[in-house]
Amino acid sequence: MMAVMSTTQTIDEPFANEFVATVRARFRDSELLRDGMDWVSGCVQPPDVAIILYRDRLGGPVLGRRYLLSEYSALFGGETAQWLATEAWVSDITDPSGDGVRKDVDWADGLVRQPEEVRWLD
Repeated sequence: MMAVMSTTQTIDEPFANEFVATVRARFRDSELLRDGMDWVSGCVQPPDVAIILYRDRLGGPVLGRRYLLSEYSALFGGETAQWLATEAWVSDITDPSGDGVRKDVDWADGLVRQPEEVRWLD
């Protein structure tokens, strides 16, 4: 079941793809980028889940975030994928709050060589 936002924008697979692309662009373009912070990978799990993998410092572990975009949008009131991606960048990614934990999940399968090594942040 897809969630519909108050602006009638549907949170679906194209929305999730735009979210991932916009987060990746933040790694490339942001002035907030810190030394060693690096995009690793990202994907969409249809219809509306975004997976973002990155390092917050040189030599640091691969950190993972899993965004349930319908819930994330409801929490932050985002109206577009770009708006939500910026919120994720500022609120979550540039301030990872710890080194995360390994989880027995398949969310990073196919995205990195050792998906079991990804440290997930909640």
